Amino acid sequence: MESSPPHPIHTIPAELLAKIFKTATNSSLKEWHDTSTTVGWNPPFPMLACAVCRHWRDIALNSPDLWSTVHVPISVSERPPRSLRFDPAKLTSRWLDHSKSAPLDVYISIPSLMFAYDLCGEVILPKVTQHADRLRLLAITGDVKDVSSPNIRGILASIAQKMGSTWPTRTLSLRFIGSVDCNARITTNTALLDRFWDNSQEALTLESPAVQKLEIEGIRFNISWVPGLVSLTVYDLESTHEEFHQLFISVPHLRELSLHRLRVFLDSTGPKVNIIPNLEYLSLGFHRRPSTSEQSYPATTLRLPNLRTLKLDGTNGLPICTCLDLSFFTAINQLGTLQIANFDRFSMDAQSDTTLTDIQLLQSLTSIRSLEIINTPCDELLGLQTPGIGRTRRVKSIGSIRAPASAHLLETGRNLDLFMRRMRINGLQEVSSTSIRSSTVESGAPGPELSAPGSSGTSEDKNNTAQTTITWPNLDTISIDSISSSDIVSLCRYVAARSGQVKTVRLSGVAQRHLSKSVKRRTFDDTFYAPNFVTARKYEWEDKEGKEKVSTSDSHEVESAQEWMSSRVLILPFEHDHLSVALG
Repeated sequence: MESSPPHPIHTIPAELLAKIFKTATNSSLKEWHDTSTTVGWNPPFPMLACAVCRHWRDIALNSPDLWSTVHVPISVSERPPRSLRFDPAKLTSRWLDHSKSAPLDVYISIPSLMFAYDLCGEVILPKVTQHADRLRLLAITGDVKDVSSPNIRGILASIAQKMGSTWPTRTLSLRFIGSVDCNARITTNTALLDRFWDNSQEALTLESPAVQKLEIEGIRFNISWVPGLVSLTVYDLESTHEEFHQLFISVPHLRELSLHRLRVFLDSTGPKVNIIPNLEYLSLGFHRRPSTSEQSYPATTLRLPNLRTLKLDGTNGLPICTCLDLSFFTAINQLGTLQIANFDRFSMDAQSDTTLTDIQLLQSLTSIRSLEIINTPCDELLGLQTPGIGRTRRVKSIGSIRAPASAHLLETGRNLDLFMRRMRINGLQEVSSTSIRSSTVESGAPGPELSAPGSSGTSEDKNNTAQTTITWPNLDTISIDSISSSDIVSLCRYVAARSGQVKTVRLSGVAQRHLSKSVKRRTFDDTFYAPNFVTARKYEWEDKEGKEKVSTSDSHEVESAQEWMSSRVLILPFEHDHLSVALG
């Protein structure tokens, strides 16, 4: 009896099959890393490949690079009694053995259970540090919000034993999330460090110059242990003036700094200015100032003459002008990329003085060539929003911006009424434009003179618009991640007003769909629009009354914004890193 012919996959050379395995492994490990510690767990690809057949098993076991990334799976059941789903120590040991001599990237996620911290510090980490000579990356993330006394000290002790001049680890991430009684702090004070580190250990007197990237949260750390640091990311940093000043002295080669949920100074005296000529990348987000404090934020002291990338996160709704002063912005003259994320207060609180001041501060960065706008209204930021009805927009010179009398007074909440009023105003403007076109078509007479895109009817408003639209003279790339079609309308208006200057537009998936499906261009007056709830309801009633809609009566006079845009700029997809410097 003749045997069936072999499957074509068995004819693939082992070297090519190993590369296919590597691609599949990278994909499965990312999914594994992002999975919660309390949900079901799917084995990563190398383990699955070993279970298919002997041929695949031999290839997988003889490819150490498949096992070079270790995600220690401390997975526990969701319901009491919360127990381990499997033995993470045994799995980690086998994974490390299969990696042979390959460089290691180790990720450990610890659930909010006391025994999980003990297991990590007493069993898993000692196994990992046995291979410290090939440890390239070590990232530990622990959930401490429901643990009264997590054994963080034991975990850090295992790391400290290997710290020294020969420690090859280049990237170190130590994040303990959810602590209510301890924020991150960079200090040399041994009394503060002793809570987390055993200062009697000889290893802590040695430097680890190989570490180039550090990420910390919820612990105290002596930055002088890693003098070769190039990239630093800190969450919820609290600091004195002197500690913040010493940070930059201890790591003179620092080029990338990310301070998320930055807190105000703990004291009121110390060095007022920190000039950092090497810093090229800065990402900032601010924690709300305590009601009992009037201290400034540490970032206010920074002077960055060679900064290339600035990222600002407005998640907590704080005005920029209450967190940073004018001197911070005027000292930046080499900036190439500006990213603005999560500043929805630009629409919620659009008419406030703090919002106008914030926008002027951002527009003072005239050297930028790339602007990235993420979950932030574009109308005011791009300088093309018509002033609100019944209120003349005040145009202040940048020199007139002064420090607020009270930070708390200016840290206003979101004003939903202003937001809804602006939506109604925009809808009325669109209806008015449609009515003008309708009367022109019916009478055959020329209609009133139409304004240029982004301008209004009065000379005063035209002057105001002229001043606000001349922003970022070197800007040639705009990137937008937004779910609002009005932001794409603003983008189209800006590109039209700056004809030939903008060369590239990058859009997220939703923004791209708005450009191709929602936003239209009226060719007869060169304006852009997208239906909102006001005009949609108007057209709905017109249909019921049997009226013909003007917007569809002359379809040849309306074109897709996608067609118009693609003939003028290069349109690319936009993927961003969520304000975080990637590990690795």
